[in-house]
Amino acid sequence: MASKAKLTIVLKADDTVVAEIEDANLWQRVLGIINRGGSGDLDAKPDIDPLQNGRDDAASSNEESIAKFAKRLGSTVEVVKGSLSPSKEPPYIDLNSHNWEAFKKNLPKRGPGAVSPIGLAGTALALWVKEARLDVSVTQALAAAVLDTIDIKDPNPRAVFG
Repeated sequence: MASKAKLTIVLKADDTVVAEIEDANLWQRVLGIINRGGSGDLDAKPDIDPLQNGRDDAASSNEESIAKFAKRLGSTVEVVKGSLSPSKEPPYIDLNSHNWEAFKKNLPKRGPGAVSPIGLAGTALALWVKEARLDVSVTQALAAAVLDTIDIKDPNPRAVFG
């Protein structure tokens, strides 16, 4: 049984992923240009910028921020999107409950290696706010709003945000 390959275009600056898109048509057009020696016109449809694939500048900027965030976390864009769904709209992080549970299972519930839910949410939020260059203060209330995305309440949030 044959499997279908995922065709992805990755734009890099040195080793930094700047943008990434899964678009089979764009991939085929880029491959055609490469095979012709690098000269050609990607704009098969003049009203659409193929590198934006119909997205606006804000969406492109968000993708770049997510790529930087993923790199800072030592992860991939796909994992970051799937587990944290970062955005530039409140609550800025939308947690995935399955990833959250898997992550929490790898941490002790008590003792020196334990981390409170609000501490984890606040840390992820602070890192995202920094990478996305959002003009937002990370507060206990905002970290609690992130936890609300998976219906988690921290019993002792003051221990972190005191």
